[in-house]
Amino acid sequence: MSARSRILMAASIMACIIGSTGAAAAAAPRAITELTGELDLGAGVRRVHDVMTRGFEAQLGIGFQSCRPSSCFRFGFVGNGFYGSSVEGLRTYALSLGVGPEAGIGRFSVGGGLRATRTSIERATGGDPMAGGGVGVFARFAFDVYPIAERSAVYVYLVPSADFLTGKKYGEGPGQTRANNASVLSCFLGVGARI
Repeated sequence: MSARSRILMAASIMACIIGSTGAAAAAAPRAITELTGELDLGAGVRRVHDVMTRGFEAQLGIGFQSCRPSSCFRFGFVGNGFYGSSVEGLRTYALSLGVGPEAGIGRFSVGGGLRATRTSIERATGGDPMAGGGVGVFARFAFDVYPIAERSAVYVYLVPSADFLTGKKYGEGPGQTRANNASVLSCFLGVGARI
């Protein structure tokens, strides 16, 4: 075998090796990590003691997402505001700040986390509102209905949550020192956008 034939054979072997490693790299693309934000608007119900409150929520989230072509993992912070009213007309306000992960496969996403919350409810008798702060857990389910860009979309979502609140005592006199503790169950359905 001549020197020229050996060089050509070595070149073809190298081309095959380089081609196969390039194809393997193309088959497994690296994850893209970037900053992401979400804005949600929804309606739902909250149950405090035995009182049902209907209302609206606005939610803003910011965090990071790491995406591959068919899946994403997100982790971030979520701020939420709620305004509603009971059947009796008692207005309720709530603010919360949460943190948690979310995983998306295709058009579906599921996540959840922990949050700190502050709730204020008007009294039927007037005066200072009943107010309390506490902690809670939430879950989040979303379905992308309209892609905006490669990793951005308009989606519908469902968020069930449970919070435990502690508030100031009812009064200072005898028999009026019971703490105003409450569990709050809520569920919201809405539309959001991820950018």
